[in-house]
Amino acid sequence: MKFALAALPAALAFTVTCATADAAAPKHPHIAPGKLVAAAKQAHWKVLDELQSYCDSDRPIEAWLKALVGQEARAVTWTGGACQIVNGGHPGLDVASWPYCAQATVALSHPKSPDDRPMIEIYFEEPVNGQPGAAYAFRGVIAAEDWGDPLRFRQYFSRAWHARFPPPDNADICGDEGP
Repeated sequence: MKFALAALPAALAFTVTCATADAAAPKHPHIAPGKLVAAAKQAHWKVLDELQSYCDSDRPIEAWLKALVGQEARAVTWTGGACQIVNGGHPGLDVASWPYCAQATVALSHPKSPDDRPMIEIYFEEPVNGQPGAAYAFRGVIAAEDWGDPLRFRQYFSRAWHARFPPPDNADICGDEGP
């Protein structure tokens, strides 16, 4: 009888601890930011441009961005984690709390202001076996005339970039990305 009474409080404490741990468990599995960054850099545009066909659809995102920003960028910094670019006018289209994004922030050689930092963001599906899921969406922001809202397609980001930083006449511009 003493044994049963002594064991009872420990059993109750364990039950409470388990219930609290389950309630605090994350809704989405954690994935290392570096894995999101690596997946974004290596992803090819054909995955995100499914309905479009451009001459550089097989090009990795990192190579595309490096070619686009050229001499106008001092540096490009990649980060991974929660999505940052959300269109406030259409919150259903973008998920502010979605934890699987990679961002590339461009430090400009000659910014207009301290917060003049163009950014692109790649959204990923939930991880599979500890690896990022498939890339499924693009978002971008850039301070350029008539391009104030978050941009949902890379060709719009490219056009806004070229409107602000006109490419040389001999630039190799693909498809619908011209100025």
